[in-house]
Formats: sequence, C-alpha cells, structure tokens
Amino acid sequence: MVETAFPQVNRARQFARFEHYFNEAAMKQYAGAASEPRLVLWYDTGHALNDVRPLIDRANWLRRYIGMKPVAPILRSSLVNGRIGTE
Repeated sequence: MVETAFPQVNRARQFARFEHYFNEAAMKQYAGAASEPRLVLWYDTGHALNDVRPLIDRANWLRRYIGMKPVAPILRSSLVNGRIGTE
C-alpha cells in the first residue's frame, strides 16, 4: 500500500464540487482518512475531473514524488497539433 510504502509522501486527493456519485461529507471523510502529509484539492468540475487544472496538478504531483516527465510539453504539442481528445 502506498501509505505505508512511502511514509513521507504527500497523499494527494482530488475532489469534484459537482460530483454525482459521492456526497461532500463522504469525500471529506475519505480525505481525512489519509495520513499526513496530505494534500486535498477541490475543483469546480464533475466526477471525471476532466478539466485541465486537475490534470496539471496531478502531473505536477507525479513529477515531484515519482519523477514523471513534465506533462506541459505533451499538452502544448497536442494543442498546437489539434490532437487533444482525439486519441
């Protein structure tokens, strides 16, 4: 489990304000269950978190904690070439 394998890693939780599957109380309970350090982010989007801000925040977290390559060049290339949402 990630929580015990990486005790000093910030636990990122992302939640949608316009969620239809879970109520706010359940999401807050889930967020509170993560051990410290933790990061809880709320977005004005639906369940799929299909807005660019959650994507960027998730990519930045992955880059910081596991060394994933930056996502910005991929997004920039996709925007320039008109490929976003076509894969």
